[in-house]
Amino acid sequence: MIREIPLEKAHRILALSSVTFVSSATEDDKNIMPAGWVGTVATDILSVIMDSANYTRKVMENSGYFVLQVPRASQSDLIVELAKSRHVHEDKLAKLSFFDPSNQGYPLLEDCLAWVVCEIIPEQRNQEVYDLFLGRIVAAWADDSVFRDGRWHLDQVDPQDRPVHYVAGGQFYQTGNGFQLADPFK
Repeated sequence: MIREIPLEKAHRILALSSVTFVSSATEDDKNIMPAGWVGTVATDILSVIMDSANYTRKVMENSGYFVLQVPRASQSDLIVELAKSRHVHEDKLAKLSFFDPSNQGYPLLEDCLAWVVCEIIPEQRNQEVYDLFLGRIVAAWADDSVFRDGRWHLDQVDPQDRPVHYVAGGQFYQTGNGFQLADPFK
């Protein structure tokens, strides 16, 4: 079941540094692409590197926000397909299903593990020189079978329901098993 995540815990969704999808939409336009260079800047601020040639960036700039989504391993073919496609393949969106639990018009791709909506913090120099976008977290949701109580729980789930890391040439790694230290702050 998809549950809303408290904003103060939402940054933990990206703690695994897995591949993400980045989407954005305006009234007239929508796009989505995979992105690997995504990170946490502060508990309420995330970052994404978005090259100026990417159509998704243009949609982000026009909408003022972006959505980060954590795909599951079973979506690896889709990650590659969306990486190869460009906006000239407009039919790519027709094959995808989006939803928005907030009814704000955010394009959240169905079947992902988690979703984080960020309002762009305008930093023109960073965007122009480094292709770096900062976003303040405004909403987050996650599949509670894998993310609950502010942390990932992946040990007991099917490997196809785990986040993935992309290396190159079609090679992925699934996030592995966790372990707990007895008392890490003693």
